[in-house]
Amino acid sequence: MKHLILFALAFTLAISPVAAQADHYKGIKWKDRQTNHFVLRANGTDHEPGRKYAEDVYDLTEGILPGLKGDFEENKFRTPKGGDGSDGEIFRYTIYMTGDASTYLDMVQQEAGKGRTANNIRGMKMTGNYGDIQNQFYVLCKEPIGDGDGETPRRRGKRDMSNVMVHSVGSQLVAGRARQSNLPLWMGAGYGYYCEHKLTKSCRVHYIDFTGYYEQAGQLVTGGMLNSADPWTRPLRALCRKNVRESLTVVTRATVDSMTPNISGYMFALTHFLVSTPERIKNYEKLVEAARDGIQITKPQLLKAYGYSSDSDFEKDWYAHILSARFR
Repeated sequence: MKHLILFALAFTLAISPVAAQADHYKGIKWKDRQTNHFVLRANGTDHEPGRKYAEDVYDLTEGILPGLKGDFEENKFRTPKGGDGSDGEIFRYTIYMTGDASTYLDMVQQEAGKGRTANNIRGMKMTGNYGDIQNQFYVLCKEPIGDGDGETPRRRGKRDMSNVMVHSVGSQLVAGRARQSNLPLWMGAGYGYYCEHKLTKSCRVHYIDFTGYYEQAGQLVTGGMLNSADPWTRPLRALCRKNVRESLTVVTRATVDSMTPNISGYMFALTHFLVSTPERIKNYEKLVEAARDGIQITKPQLLKAYGYSSDSDFEKDWYAHILSARFR
């Protein structure tokens, strides 16, 4: 079954209503908690996992994209349509967390009136989380919505949404910096996986049901299973050493429908490579700036930003990085 995850940090200062912060949903009461760069809104639950991880996601991303600081702290953030992110002096990204499925479905219904497609709505109901197309907020539900939501129920039926939140908010921060709502999957998902790996030492967001894939794939990925409990670096290194590799073309052209465990893994490994040195981080920043200028990010744009003239030259360095001790 496909999982349509819709793209998806000095800590607390106060627990009180937050001035000049938009409320994106009508008729729902929230308990607000403000951090340096976020407003955490809870309904029927606590402020986790936002309290624990949100500022860490910001810090990790701001270290790669330093312009994020101006977007937030000087309110230079703009939506893909050019709108302001906040009426105040600074922009704070909002994370909505509800412990009640009916409240979440009410929010999804309100989204349906904002131009979401039928596929968007179905995916949101399946996964129990989604990101704003204007990159201003993220919504998660801790109560299972139904079959195929991709998270294991925890105590009293609540789900641990930590990895999903880390993944999705990381993706949204990059999209927000790029002022785009349609970055290619390899950029959004790849950076989401990178955040998961750095902050939780695991990657649990699967764009397809990996268990079913393994049952059908036979010996294809023997010795390199990408599960949700362990870091992906070791099995990916083993796959790469055995020449079980995904090409740059396959990874950059991937869609949700074409994703496999191996493509997901190499998508993570691609981002890991792209931000693995100070020089490469500067190139990644250039790539995001290009998107910010309205340039469609494709494989040629990636090669250009990193100074490569061919796929083979890029892949030589990329695969060498995966096989190195730096890939950890």
